[in-house]
Amino acid sequence: MLRRFSPKKDTYLSFCTQLILPVRVYPRGRKKTRFPWAAFLLAGTWRNPYTIYMEEKAFSALISGRVQGVGFRHSAQNQARRLRLRGWVRNNAYGEVEVWAEGSQENLSRFLTWLRQGPDYSQVEEVRKTDQVPQGYGGFDIRA
Repeated sequence: MLRRFSPKKDTYLSFCTQLILPVRVYPRGRKKTRFPWAAFLLAGTWRNPYTIYMEEKAFSALISGRVQGVGFRHSAQNQARRLRLRGWVRNNAYGEVEVWAEGSQENLSRFLTWLRQGPDYSQVEEVRKTDQVPQGYGGFDIRA
């Protein structure tokens, strides 16, 4: 049974999940549910529950060579989105391209292989990769 949202008794999260979970708000803001597998909803993590425990990796890379003015950033963004990676790509002042990517190890290695080759009209001379800790980006963006 769906009841009206009351700011004094409910949180917006519990109101939104009434159709999915029977949530009850207790006096000190504690929430209880009969479904422990749905704790990610109560914690505010709106990701797929089956991918939360997937092994996530991240790396940053500096790509040097003829990589600016040839569509490298847009091609890298398209390739990263095909591989379902998250992060960003941008040009820097020294004529290089910086990349931050995070996702599964398999897709990251495929993306790194693509970065070493690059799109048409580019000439990649060197790729310097550094392993990083994932930051939790939402998508793959082009930064200025």
